[in-house]
Amino acid sequence: MVISLFRLGGCCAFLLAAASPQGCEAALQNWFLSEKVVNEFQVKALDGDAEAGISLSRHYAYVNDYRGAILWGMIAIENGSVDAYYSLGYFLSTSPDPKHQRRAKYLFKRCIELCDKKTAGMAKDFIRDLDNPKRNWPPTLEATFFPKW
Repeated sequence: MVISLFRLGGCCAFLLAAASPQGCEAALQNWFLSEKVVNEFQVKALDGDAEAGISLSRHYAYVNDYRGAILWGMIAIENGSVDAYYSLGYFLSTSPDPKHQRRAKYLFKRCIELCDKKTAGMAKDFIRDLDNPKRNWPPTLEATFFPKW
C-alpha cells in the first residue's frame, strides 16, 4: 500500500498531539472504518456525536477522500470536538489553496484557545509556518486532492 505524504504527515501530527505510543502506520490502519461502521458513524455524527465525526474525518483522509475528511471534520467541530480544530486545521494547511490556508489559520487560532497545551503549541507552530511566505510545506502534495471553494 502506498501512503501519501499527506496521510503520513497528518498521522504523525495527530500522534504527537495525542502522545500515542503507536507507530504511525499502525495508527493509520486504525483510521480505516468498515462500510458498516462508516454508515453507523454517519448517523451518530449527524445526530451530534463529536467522536463519530472526527473518526469519519480521519477515515476519509485515510482513503484519500479529502472532501469527506473536511466535511466530517466540520461536523465534528459543530458537534463540539476540540481535537477537530487541530485535525481540520492540519488538513486545510496542507492545501495549496490560499482560502484553505486562511481557514486553517482560523482553526489553529481556535485550537490555541480550546486545546490542551501541547496541541496548542503545535497549532502556534503551524500558524507561524503558514505566515512564512518562503515555506516549503507540503513539498509534493498535488492540488487535485483538495476541493475548490
